Amino acid sequence: MDDNTLPSTNASRTVLVIDDDLDMQRMVARAITLAGFRPACTADARGGLRLFHELRPAMAFLDLMLPDLSGLEICRRLRAEGTATPLVAISTRDSPEDEANVMAAGFNLFIHKPMRLELVRRTVARFLGPAPGGP
Repeated sequence: MDDNTLPSTNASRTVLVIDDDLDMQRMVARAITLAGFRPACTADARGGLRLFHELRPAMAFLDLMLPDLSGLEICRRLRAEGTATPLVAISTRDSPEDEANVMAAGFNLFIHKPMRLELVRRTVARFLGPAPGGP
């Protein structure tokens, strides 16, 4: 297991979703709930940064193409602040250059849209382990 798959030591049960596609937001939130965690969702980057600082989530899913600020910039800002929270990029973009930019920004993982509910659930479990109070 490499450093990018170690379960988070963050005690928060919240997983943040920043995506302006409301259908995608709902699907990711459902998968988070099925994994035993609480989703917190927002459709814009600035609201996402505010929620991140208020909630201190255990993990976050960030869309790369948001209307007010890119997911790459959100990630860069959070990493510059010293956060070690697992950050997962989600996007319809899938070029090798996009993947390189995602990893250089400090994301732990890049998932291409469309994605299935089970993949999101497994991704949460990969980084956070079983839900608190679970098996």
